[in-house]
Amino acid sequence: MQDSLTIFESEIQNLLSEYLAKNEYEKIFIDVNHHQMGSSDISARISDLYKKQLEIKIDESADRIQIDRAITLAEKKLESDKFYHFTLDLGNICIAAGKINFAQEIFSRISKKSNDKNIKAKSLIGLADIYSRKANWTRGISFITEAESIFKENNDRMGLATCFNLLGSISGEMGEIERAKSYFSQSLVFANESSDQELNAKIETNLGVVNSILGNTDDSVIHYESAMMIYKQIGDLRRVAEVYLNIGLNFLDARDIKSSLAA
Repeated sequence: MQDSLTIFESEIQNLLSEYLAKNEYEKIFIDVNHHQMGSSDISARISDLYKKQLEIKIDESADRIQIDRAITLAEKKLESDKFYHFTLDLGNICIAAGKINFAQEIFSRISKKSNDKNIKAKSLIGLADIYSRKANWTRGISFITEAESIFKENNDRMGLATCFNLLGSISGEMGEIERAKSYFSQSLVFANESSDQELNAKIETNLGVVNSILGNTDDSVIHYESAMMIYKQIGDLRRVAEVYLNIGLNFLDARDIKSSLAA
């Protein structure tokens, strides 16, 4: 059955496997695949003019069914704390898959229903990420400010690092590079006090990017190399390759062709 799943379905299945036994969640995917087969038969009879639009709507409908069933099942089977952690993870999967509207619904529901302040703060960060992707900076910053207040109250260093990292990303998107650098630097201070190596590497990479834009080639390379060392430690070879590329482009921008090729 695994081969017939889309990448998005596989991500949801992998997430469910972290919380539930296989026999508890597998039927979700079998039922949805049967639904999709029937929809494909109908789609084949529609003129080419409308087929593309229909396929998009069918895909969205299948995703909706998948998400709703996964949430319903998890809510029945899991204790409240685990259920909300599951939905946070699901929201992040939706963001990574570009299914922003679904992610927004999930995080909005968590922020309104969870009584756990830490979970609420994480859902607010999810909403801030979504609105920043929509270029709604004011709304995004508002959610970050609310989350930051909760993280400060709980002395959550990783949460604070996430807030300032996102503020840096928003500032960068707005073209305020010096401000972005300041936020990323504050974020790194908090990240160094937490145990999240991946977040630390992301911030180091972001500092590499903004320093490169500002023409601070040496500082940029230092941050890139710090990020690369962490990615090597955690075995994320794709990120290692991306950082190598950034270092190469950095030297190329500085017209240091020899160093660029060596990187």
